[in-house]
Amino acid sequence: MEIPSTDWWLDFNDKGLALLMEKALEDNFAIAKAMARLAQARASAVVAGAALSPQIQAGAGTAFSRRLSDDGPSTERYSLNFLASYEIDLWGRLGSLKEAALLEALQAQEAVGAATVTVSAQVVENWIYLIYQKALLSLLEEQLETNQKTQELLEFRFAHALASALDVLQQRQAVEQVLAQIPLARAEEKRLANSLAFLLGQIPQDLDMEIPGSLPAPSPLPENGIPLNFIAARPDVQSARLSLESAQWRHAAAKAARLPALSITAGAGSEAARFNEVLDNWIANLGANLLAPVFDNRRRAAQVDLEAAAIEERFADFRSTLFVAIVETQNALADREGLLEQIEALERELNAATRVFEEANQRFARGVNDYLPVITALLTVQRLERSILQRQAGLLANRIALHRALGGVRLAQTGQADR
Repeated sequence: MEIPSTDWWLDFNDKGLALLMEKALEDNFAIAKAMARLAQARASAVVAGAALSPQIQAGAGTAFSRRLSDDGPSTERYSLNFLASYEIDLWGRLGSLKEAALLEALQAQEAVGAATVTVSAQVVENWIYLIYQKALLSLLEEQLETNQKTQELLEFRFAHALASALDVLQQRQAVEQVLAQIPLARAEEKRLANSLAFLLGQIPQDLDMEIPGSLPAPSPLPENGIPLNFIAARPDVQSARLSLESAQWRHAAAKAARLPALSITAGAGSEAARFNEVLDNWIANLGANLLAPVFDNRRRAAQVDLEAAAIEERFADFRSTLFVAIVETQNALADREGLLEQIEALERELNAATRVFEEANQRFARGVNDYLPVITALLTVQRLERSILQRQAGLLANRIALHRALGGVRLAQTGQADR
């Protein structure tokens, strides 16, 4: 099955979010650091591959001499030489080191992908909670307006001996309760904006964005579940796999280093008293050297053991990373089901609380009961309204966690949308 595209934030169908993401992917500090490490790894791979090719050096020099004992004449000599060396890779040591370096470059590339997934998830999560804070402030202002109007009505009734002082005080407490939450919501909105600016590589004062007034609805999840290859393609899983393969190649190189090495050298040089005669008298030489380790106090053997232990460590790391990916995906799906059920339950509770409030308010207006059932029901309704909004934001945050657990893939647009 083909892996879908990784621009998963497009599932939220918001052009403003897409623009924010473009800025983050271009200027985020964590991604920039991962890109720099990738450039280093690629350069290291070039260095490792260069050892398989002949090395050629050229040199030129001049020397001046004079005998001080008898004030003899001075002499000058000019030289020009070339030297070539080449190690024949008899046992694949150099080739193994090259393969290890290439795999490490691919691992660094996967690290860039992992950084992109992390940063994109952080950007969308900050964006979602900014929308939530904006919606929460709007809801709090509506609730405050309702409570203030009710307080004015009660004060009017109290002035005409139709309500008690306790009724007025209880409603005033409800007003203050809502007022106390507004500064915290505004402070949280500012904090989220600052965090988002940092993720975009900007200072908060330069952040220019338009936040929607209501929470978005992401595209539906696949009806047939989440394919396993989504998890296997996660950048951190691939990085762990490449790290394991690199360790295997380095182990092979360490084993080859215990065997004899054959190198060939060739050189050509010329020396003359005059510079224009340097090219006239050349001497060439060709040599071969076979070097075999005799005694190194088990240094090479210990290196083989070290690389073998590294393989065991990276195999365990690969298995752990794969299992963590599976668990994170399962947890995200389980949390999603729990949040959906909780939102449904809260909506049913809100409907019941609304009916209780309406009935209590009517009975209070007719003088059948006091104001306590009214204020109790009103506070319950307002609390449930805020709770439902919070759970809806949590459901979207859960969707972000699911995308992150799947390595940032964009999910198929089938099935029923999250509410």
